[in-house]
Formats: sequence, structure tokens, C-alpha cells
Amino acid sequence: MIKTLNVLRRKGRAWKRSAEYPILLPHFSIDEQGLVGPLGEKIPIEEELRDAVKLCDGTRPLSDFDWAES
Repeated sequence: MIKTLNVLRRKGRAWKRSAEYPILLPHFSIDEQGLVGPLGEKIPIEEELRDAVKLCDGTRPLSDFDWAES
């Protein structure tokens, strides 16, 4: 019984998250080195993370992202 409830709870959370659209914090942008803050401060980030953050533009739901580990 408890196992069934846990499975249903996890499936419900996954369904809810699939409708979320990730976006950057307001007034932040991405350049070739990393994030640029609202006051022009540059925050360098690794290329792999920068490519992932570029996808967070608010146009794709979380369900479209590939969560495979590399």
C-alpha cells in the first residue's frame, strides 16, 4: 500500500514538473564566457553548463529536456 502511494506521489510530482518552463533570473543574459548580471558583472561558467543554461529561455517545458547522465 505504501509503495503504491509513493509511486503515485512521484508520478504526480513528475507530471507537475513537466509543465514548468525554466528561465534565467530576470535581467541576466548569457555571453561567450558565462552569465552577465543586471549591472554588467560577468560570472564565468564552464562551457557545458553555459550550453545547458542557454536552453533555459522559457520556451521549453522541463519534459522536453534530456536528463540522461553523461
